[in-house]
Amino acid sequence: MLNRKMMTGFALSFGLALTACQTPPNTNNPPAPAPTPTTTAPTPIPTTGPTASPTPMPTTTPVMGTEMRYAARLTGSQEVPSVATNASGSARIYLNAEKTMAMVQVTASGLSGPITGAHIHTGIAGANGAVVKPLEINGNVLTATWRTNDNENPLTPALITDLMNGGLYLNVHTAMNPNGEIRGQVNSTTDMVYPVYLSSAQEVPALMSGATGTANVRIRADQNAVIIEGYAHNLSGEITGAHVHMAATGVNGAVVKPLTVDGNKFSITWSRTDAENPLTDALLADLIAGRLYLNVHTPSHPNGEIRGQVMTTQVPIDARAMSYFTTELTGGSEVPIVAGDAYGAVEIMLNGDRDTVTLEAKVSGLTGPINGAHIHKGAAGTNGPVVKALTVNGTTLSATWKQSDTEFPLTQSLITDLLSGNLYVNTHTATNPNGEIRGQIMSTLNKVYSVQLEGNQEVPVVNTTAKGTAWVMLSPDHRTITVKGLAHNLSGAITGAHIHMGPLGLSGAVVKPMIVTGNTFAATWTPNDNADPLTPSSVQQLLNGGLYLNVHTAANPNGEVRGQIVD
Repeated sequence: MLNRKMMTGFALSFGLALTACQTPPNTNNPPAPAPTPTTTAPTPIPTTGPTASPTPMPTTTPVMGTEMRYAARLTGSQEVPSVATNASGSARIYLNAEKTMAMVQVTASGLSGPITGAHIHTGIAGANGAVVKPLEINGNVLTATWRTNDNENPLTPALITDLMNGGLYLNVHTAMNPNGEIRGQVNSTTDMVYPVYLSSAQEVPALMSGATGTANVRIRADQNAVIIEGYAHNLSGEITGAHVHMAATGVNGAVVKPLTVDGNKFSITWSRTDAENPLTDALLADLIAGRLYLNVHTPSHPNGEIRGQVMTTQVPIDARAMSYFTTELTGGSEVPIVAGDAYGAVEIMLNGDRDTVTLEAKVSGLTGPINGAHIHKGAAGTNGPVVKALTVNGTTLSATWKQSDTEFPLTQSLITDLLSGNLYVNTHTATNPNGEIRGQIMSTLNKVYSVQLEGNQEVPVVNTTAKGTAWVMLSPDHRTITVKGLAHNLSGAITGAHIHMGPLGLSGAVVKPMIVTGNTFAATWTPNDNADPLTPSSVQQLLNGGLYLNVHTAANPNGEVRGQIVD
């Protein structure tokens, strides 16, 4: 398993970041591309997912007065035709003084599912128009920098005129609403606008609630008022209070301004002339320095169910996280199809700087040793050329793919192919030289683990040639763990398969039985399970490498093959 840093805070940058927190994705299978939309919205690019978040490096917020500022509020009612949804989004756009570069930042929440595409369109309110700039998807974060010298979709003088005259809009697509679920017209503003993303993971201590929220924090140009408007989604109950607090990320602090609550909306116009809790120079400095946060309270969570830090000078922590991708390798994905039950699980990460891809895969059940493995360019159902050779070590595949590689460099074009699902992994053997198992690489919001199960991980060790391969995925809200795997060359039929709690080298108790069908085993584990529900403690054990998969047979009732789920 590859190392990852799990990101939990939130801050904002001068880049574009769309943080979408939505209904947890269906993790029973890797995500599939969304349906093809109509001509008014091109086919959305599949994501991942999460998060899960989601990428520019940290940059400095532009100096007030040196750029032109624009903002948008995204809702379903602005779609054409209108979409009935409680989802919402907030956006800001900066156009530099030279009019050579525009940068956008958006937050969204309450969507029906993962974002499958997001774009800037040309068109006035109430009319659909053509896409003029796709936004890059990074799990639950979208990023883009729009320049006049871009090779594709450049920022032309005509588009700058459209931007300045309100002739552009933002559109966010989902599988349920492929033509757009929320949309917002871009309008000029003199305010400094900071979108804020609220989540339960930012609470101290962190919560496992699936609730999210978005807000816009506007500093008026004269700095005499701050306007806050936000919406919460999927809370455990009604809002009992909402406030601005003073404290840094990861620390709880005192209330400095109560917010007005109306249903799931919270807002305030905070001015220097307020009779109570007025805006002061010191509080404005704290706001700009990232020392204030928004907190929304409910009866079940009186200390706060969702929280979001207002930070203006750094890239969102979620946005610095890796982009995750996954696939399962099977003979059924080969072209033509290859019969057999060999199986592979792949995990891939693209770093936040967009210059390195790291891959690790485990395979089992092949007809013989691997004599080659590669990443190929091509859509599902078609064969394509090799773009990266993988390192083979027994039944493990790996690669570190960099832009600076002299052979098979990671180009911007290939990054686009990766993000759009146009790359696949292929594993070759002597019996099947064109490929025995293959899988299309798809982005995911989930944290992905590939697991190899062997007899030498059992305690005590089991002397067997049997092996197994599985992938394990943790959803961005930490409310779903999904497992899917296959075992090969066992001494007999599987009599049971379980998730156990215990570190490598020690046996532990069963925490979740898995469903067995033939030589496959699978589980979907949630807090709502009647038996063996997923708990925060179990999630923490997973993150700490304290869970393992175990497959039992009649000859080996304590387990024939085992695999630790580890980073």
